[in-house]
Amino acid sequence: MTDEELAAIRCPVLALYGTDSELLDRGERLGRTVPNCEVRLFPGCTHLLLWEATKQLKQQIAACVSREN
Repeated sequence: MTDEELAAIRCPVLALYGTDSELLDRGERLGRTVPNCEVRLFPGCTHLLLWEATKQLKQQIAACVSREN
């Protein structure tokens, strides 16, 4: 997606990335470009965040969903 397309996103976005992920630059781009994007970083985790920090990930998602409802 282009920066212009990302900037047009109007729904809340929760971007979860490990600090050691090879895709972290994409999360940082989302945080800079999408207006209502919250980027949360998990120290020491990679792109396998779901397996590396399952409990913390579930907590972050549940908190985000409960705020939005």
